Amino acid sequence: MKIFPSIDLLQQQVVRLYRGDYNQRTFYSSLPQELLQEWQALGAQQVHIVDLNAARGEARQIQLLAALLQQFSSHIDVQVGGGVRSHAHLSELLKLGATRVVLGSLAAEQPQQVHELMRAYGSERITLACDVLLHEGSYRVRTRGWQKDGGLTLEELIEEFHHYATPWLITDISCDGTLEGPHFALYRSVLQRFPALKLIASGGVRHCEDLREARNQGAWGCIIGRALHEGHINLAEALTC
Repeated sequence: MKIFPSIDLLQQQVVRLYRGDYNQRTFYSSLPQELLQEWQALGAQQVHIVDLNAARGEARQIQLLAALLQQFSSHIDVQVGGGVRSHAHLSELLKLGATRVVLGSLAAEQPQQVHELMRAYGSERITLACDVLLHEGSYRVRTRGWQKDGGLTLEELIEEFHHYATPWLITDISCDGTLEGPHFALYRSVLQRFPALKLIASGGVRHCEDLREARNQGAWGCIIGRALHEGHINLAEALTC
Protein backbone atom coordinates (compact mmCIF):
# COMPACT_ATOMS: atom_id res chain seq x y z
CA MET A 1 0.00 0.00 0.00
CA LYS A 2 1.27 3.46 -0.91
CA ILE A 3 1.71 5.94 1.94
CA PHE A 4 1.05 9.59 1.07
CA PRO A 5 2.28 12.09 3.67
CA SER A 6 0.16 15.15 3.04
CA ILE A 7 0.66 18.92 2.97
CA ASP A 8 -2.34 21.25 2.78
CA LEU A 9 -1.38 24.79 1.82
CA LEU A 10 -3.38 27.88 2.78
CA GLN A 11 -1.93 31.37 2.37
CA GLN A 12 1.50 29.82 1.67
CA GLN A 13 1.46 27.97 5.01
CA VAL A 14 1.03 24.34 6.08
CA VAL A 15 -2.41 23.89 7.61
CA ARG A 16 -5.02 21.28 8.51
CA LEU A 17 -8.75 21.87 8.44
CA TYR A 18 -11.15 20.21 10.85
CA ARG A 19 -13.87 18.38 8.91
CA GLY A 20 -13.26 20.54 5.86
CA ASP A 21 -14.15 23.75 7.69
CA TYR A 22 -11.94 26.70 6.72
CA ASN A 23 -12.96 28.43 9.96
CA GLN A 24 -11.55 25.54 12.02
CA ARG A 25 -7.96 25.39 10.90
CA THR A 26 -4.61 24.76 12.50
CA PHE A 27 -1.49 26.38 11.07
CA TYR A 28 1.84 24.62 11.57
CA SER A 29 5.23 26.28 11.82
CA SER A 30 6.91 23.83 9.44
CA LEU A 31 7.81 25.09 5.97
CA PRO A 32 6.61 22.86 3.12
CA GLN A 33 10.14 22.63 1.69
CA GLU A 34 11.48 21.42 5.04
CA LEU A 35 8.74 18.79 5.35
CA LEU A 36 9.39 17.43 1.88
CA GLN A 37 13.13 17.27 2.53
CA GLU A 38 12.53 15.41 5.78
CA TRP A 39 10.04 12.99 4.24
CA GLN A 40 12.29 12.29 1.27
CA ALA A 41 15.19 11.54 3.62
CA LEU A 42 12.97 9.12 5.56
CA GLY A 43 12.17 7.19 2.40
CA ALA A 44 8.80 8.54 1.26
CA GLN A 45 8.20 7.65 -2.36
CA GLN A 46 5.17 9.89 -2.89
CA VAL A 47 3.52 12.90 -1.29
CA HIS A 48 0.13 14.58 -1.58
CA ILE A 49 -0.14 18.40 -1.78
CA VAL A 50 -3.40 20.37 -1.75
CA ASP A 51 -3.82 24.04 -2.61
CA LEU A 52 -6.67 25.00 -0.28
CA ASN A 53 -6.90 28.54 -1.61
CA ALA A 54 -7.53 27.25 -5.12
CA ALA A 55 -9.93 24.60 -3.79
CA ARG A 56 -12.39 27.27 -2.68
CA GLY A 57 -11.98 29.35 -5.83
CA GLU A 58 -9.30 31.82 -4.80
CA ALA A 59 -6.01 32.61 -6.54
CA ARG A 60 -3.81 29.56 -7.03
CA GLN A 61 -0.57 29.34 -5.06
CA ILE A 62 1.19 28.50 -8.29
CA GLN A 63 4.55 30.08 -7.46
CA LEU A 64 4.89 27.99 -4.30
CA LEU A 65 3.72 24.84 -6.06
CA ALA A 66 6.16 25.48 -8.92
CA ALA A 67 9.04 25.89 -6.49
CA LEU A 68 8.18 22.67 -4.65
CA LEU A 69 7.79 20.70 -7.87
CA GLN A 70 11.01 22.06 -9.32
CA GLN A 71 12.93 21.04 -6.20
CA PHE A 72 11.38 17.65 -5.47
CA SER A 73 9.54 16.13 -8.44
CA SER A 74 12.67 14.49 -9.85
CA HIS A 75 13.22 12.63 -6.55
CA ILE A 76 9.71 11.81 -5.32
CA ASP A 77 6.25 11.39 -6.87
CA VAL A 78 4.16 14.48 -6.13
CA GLN A 79 0.38 14.30 -6.35
CA VAL A 80 -1.18 17.78 -6.49
CA GLY A 81 -4.79 18.82 -6.04
CA GLY A 82 -7.04 21.70 -5.12
CA GLY A 83 -9.10 23.77 -7.55
CA VAL A 84 -7.99 22.01 -10.73
CA ARG A 85 -11.00 22.82 -12.88
CA SER A 86 -9.74 23.12 -16.44
CA HIS A 87 -7.49 21.57 -19.05
CA ALA A 88 -5.10 24.51 -18.57
CA HIS A 89 -4.81 23.96 -14.80
CA LEU A 90 -4.04 20.27 -15.23
CA SER A 91 -1.59 20.83 -18.06
CA GLU A 92 0.29 23.50 -16.12
CA LEU A 93 0.80 21.29 -13.07
CA LEU A 94 1.94 18.33 -15.16
CA LYS A 95 4.42 20.51 -17.03
CA LEU A 96 5.77 21.78 -13.70
CA GLY A 97 6.50 18.19 -12.68
CA ALA A 98 3.46 16.79 -10.87
CA THR A 99 3.27 13.01 -11.15
CA ARG A 100 -0.52 13.03 -10.87
CA VAL A 101 -3.10 15.79 -10.64
CA VAL A 102 -6.23 15.41 -8.54
CA LEU A 103 -9.61 16.21 -10.11
CA GLY A 104 -12.54 16.55 -7.73
CA SER A 105 -15.17 19.18 -8.45
CA LEU A 106 -14.55 18.92 -12.19
CA ALA A 107 -15.47 15.23 -12.22
CA ALA A 108 -18.84 15.94 -10.61
CA GLU A 109 -19.62 19.13 -12.53
CA GLN A 110 -18.17 18.44 -15.98
CA PRO A 111 -17.76 14.67 -16.42
CA GLN A 112 -17.39 14.88 -20.19
CA GLN A 113 -14.38 17.15 -19.82
CA VAL A 114 -12.79 14.66 -17.42
CA HIS A 115 -13.34 11.85 -19.95
CA GLU A 116 -11.53 14.01 -22.50
CA LEU A 117 -8.67 14.64 -20.08
CA MET A 118 -8.38 10.93 -19.38
CA ARG A 119 -8.05 10.27 -23.09
CA ALA A 120 -5.55 13.12 -23.54
CA TYR A 121 -3.24 12.41 -20.59
CA GLY A 122 -3.93 8.83 -19.53
CA SER A 123 -5.37 7.59 -16.27
CA GLU A 124 -1.89 7.24 -14.75
CA ARG A 125 -1.54 11.06 -14.64
CA ILE A 126 -4.89 11.74 -12.95
CA THR A 127 -6.36 10.96 -9.53
CA LEU A 128 -10.10 11.35 -9.01
CA ALA A 129 -11.23 12.73 -5.64
CA CYS A 130 -14.55 12.15 -3.91
CA ASP A 131 -15.12 14.23 -0.78
CA VAL A 132 -18.39 13.07 0.73
CA LEU A 133 -20.82 13.67 3.57
CA LEU A 134 -23.66 11.44 4.73
CA HIS A 135 -27.05 13.02 3.97
CA GLU A 136 -30.40 11.27 4.25
CA GLY A 137 -28.85 7.83 4.04
CA SER A 138 -26.46 8.34 1.14
CA TYR A 139 -22.97 9.75 0.76
CA ARG A 140 -23.23 12.97 -1.22
CA VAL A 141 -20.28 14.37 -3.17
CA ARG A 142 -19.18 17.82 -2.03
CA THR A 143 -17.46 20.28 -4.40
CA ARG A 144 -15.81 23.71 -4.45
CA GLY A 145 -13.66 23.19 -1.39
CA TRP A 146 -16.33 21.01 0.28
CA GLN A 147 -18.74 23.95 0.31
CA LYS A 148 -21.35 22.80 -2.26
CA ASP A 149 -23.39 19.70 -2.93
CA GLY A 150 -22.12 18.25 -6.19
CA GLY A 151 -25.50 16.79 -7.17
CA LEU A 152 -24.29 13.17 -7.08
CA THR A 153 -23.85 10.31 -4.69
CA LEU A 154 -20.46 8.69 -4.25
CA GLU A 155 -21.67 5.58 -6.08
CA GLU A 156 -22.97 7.60 -9.02
CA LEU A 157 -19.65 9.35 -9.46
CA ILE A 158 -17.66 6.11 -9.27
CA GLU A 159 -20.03 4.49 -11.79
CA GLU A 160 -19.20 7.27 -14.26
CA PHE A 161 -15.44 6.71 -14.18
CA HIS A 162 -14.66 3.34 -12.56
CA HIS A 163 -13.55 1.73 -15.83
CA TYR A 164 -10.40 3.87 -15.79
CA ALA A 165 -7.33 2.57 -13.93
CA THR A 166 -6.89 5.88 -12.13
CA PRO A 167 -6.55 6.07 -8.32
CA TRP A 168 -9.56 7.32 -6.34
CA LEU A 169 -9.04 9.53 -3.30
CA ILE A 170 -12.13 9.06 -1.12
CA THR A 171 -12.62 11.18 2.00
CA ASP A 172 -15.49 11.21 4.47
CA ILE A 173 -15.29 14.89 5.39
CA SER A 174 -16.73 14.17 8.85
CA CYS A 175 -13.53 12.21 9.63
CA ASP A 176 -11.02 14.57 8.07
CA GLY A 177 -8.63 16.22 10.50
CA THR A 178 -10.28 14.61 13.53
CA LEU A 179 -7.74 11.92 14.55
CA GLU A 180 -10.78 9.72 15.20
CA GLY A 181 -9.96 7.03 12.66
CA PRO A 182 -10.88 6.53 9.00
CA HIS A 183 -14.37 5.50 7.93
CA PHE A 184 -13.50 1.88 7.26
CA ALA A 185 -17.12 0.80 6.82
CA LEU A 186 -17.43 3.20 3.88
CA TYR A 187 -14.25 1.90 2.27
CA ARG A 188 -15.38 -1.69 2.80
CA SER A 189 -18.67 -0.94 1.08
CA VAL A 190 -17.00 0.79 -1.87
CA LEU A 191 -14.48 -2.00 -2.43
CA GLN A 192 -17.15 -4.67 -2.20
CA ARG A 193 -19.04 -2.98 -5.02
CA PHE A 194 -15.96 -1.92 -7.01
CA PRO A 195 -13.25 -4.46 -6.11
CA ALA A 196 -10.79 -3.27 -8.79
CA LEU A 197 -10.86 0.34 -7.57
CA LYS A 198 -7.47 1.84 -6.64
CA LEU A 199 -8.81 3.41 -3.45
CA ILE A 200 -6.74 5.94 -1.52
CA ALA A 201 -8.13 6.18 2.03
CA SER A 202 -8.11 9.68 3.48
CA GLY A 203 -9.28 11.32 6.68
CA GLY A 204 -8.85 10.52 10.35
CA VAL A 205 -5.69 8.36 10.32
CA ARG A 206 -4.27 8.17 13.86
CA HIS A 207 -1.62 5.48 14.00
CA CYS A 208 -0.11 2.42 12.30
CA GLU A 209 -3.09 0.26 13.18
CA ASP A 210 -5.23 2.43 10.92
CA LEU A 211 -2.72 1.96 8.11
CA ARG A 212 -2.70 -1.80 8.59
CA GLU A 213 -6.49 -1.91 8.58
CA ALA A 214 -6.63 0.15 5.38
CA ARG A 215 -4.17 -2.22 3.74
CA ASN A 216 -6.08 -5.29 4.96
CA GLN A 217 -9.27 -3.91 3.47
CA GLY A 218 -7.56 -3.58 0.08
CA ALA A 219 -6.76 0.13 -0.07
CA TRP A 220 -4.25 1.04 -2.80
CA GLY A 221 -2.97 3.99 -0.77
CA CYS A 222 -3.52 6.03 2.38
CA ILE A 223 -3.16 9.74 3.20
CA ILE A 224 -1.56 10.84 6.49
CA GLY A 225 -1.99 14.47 7.48
CA ARG A 226 -2.66 15.81 10.95
CA ALA A 227 -1.32 12.71 12.74
CA LEU A 228 2.02 13.23 11.03
CA HIS A 229 2.21 16.99 11.62
CA GLU A 230 1.39 16.62 15.33
CA GLY A 231 3.65 13.65 16.04
CA HIS A 232 0.98 11.01 16.61
CA ILE A 233 2.62 8.86 13.96
CA ASN A 234 6.22 8.59 12.82
CA LEU A 235 6.67 8.50 9.04
CA ALA A 236 9.57 6.07 9.15
CA GLU A 237 7.37 3.67 11.12
CA ALA A 238 4.35 4.33 8.90
CA LEU A 239 6.34 3.38 5.80
CA THR A 240 6.95 -0.08 7.25
CA CYS A 241 3.50 -0.75 8.75
